[in-house]
Amino acid sequence: ATVSVLYCQMSATDERREVLTVSIPSRDPRLSSAEVTIIRNGKNEVQSVQVHTGKLLGRKAHSHIGILLHSMLKAGKSSSDCLDWLSQESAIDAIITNFYSPPKPNASPTPRYRSWLYFHHLCSPAKVSYAIDWAEELQISGIVIPGQPGAMIIEGEKDCIENLQERMRLFSWRDYKILANMFCKTELPWNNLHHINNVYPEAVRPGAAVKGRDTTDYSLLCDQIHSSLRGDLLTLLPAFTNGIIPNEDCQPCKLPVSTPSTKKKKNRLQR
Repeated sequence: ATVSVLYCQMSATDERREVLTVSIPSRDPRLSSAEVTIIRNGKNEVQSVQVHTGKLLGRKAHSHIGILLHSMLKAGKSSSDCLDWLSQESAIDAIITNFYSPPKPNASPTPRYRSWLYFHHLCSPAKVSYAIDWAEELQISGIVIPGQPGAMIIEGEKDCIENLQERMRLFSWRDYKILANMFCKTELPWNNLHHINNVYPEAVRPGAAVKGRDTTDYSLLCDQIHSSLRGDLLTLLPAFTNGIIPNEDCQPCKLPVSTPSTKKKKNRLQR
């Protein structure tokens, strides 16, 4: 492993802070290295491990990696052994194995469960790649819609859907929301999670969003999308066209719209 010691610091309370960097394998260049801070007390006992990996992963993922490294140090592994493990093991794969293993399959058939996910933007090929691989592992079907805004429509067993929702929270997002969860009577016509370019390419608008990002014409997608999804998309359409987010109860809902007449009444009362 390529390990660099940035600095060691001793505090007035004999707390020792050791900061190291290590290169790690990843599908995204933004996750090519990790900065690991090991904090020990005066007796050289490990108190905590803090990890930062760049922009791809969020705080939740960093916390999970810190917990794994902390447990290894507590078990007697040296710092170099821990970082050597991290340099050979994909950080994301290690998190999934230890914290987000697939749910056990149900003995009896269960109703299909569908979820609509919203992202301020979904532009990282690595995030899309992980989502597609995880969906295959969890036997989830649906559509992933990269761009700004981005979306995922996923369907499968309820436990598997919730598992994938939590896995997606490992990444760093400007905005990520679960717009709706519902049991559904009809199944989608796909077996896996498909990129929108493979199922509804006519709805994609390359370079039409901020910073030249791709976007999807969700109004046009309403006309083309599978009939079992059309009604839900029409209900949620303002979330994708105006940036309005539905209520936090994660149920299909009518989006609140403030009318001009209501604002005029408030202004009159204030006068």
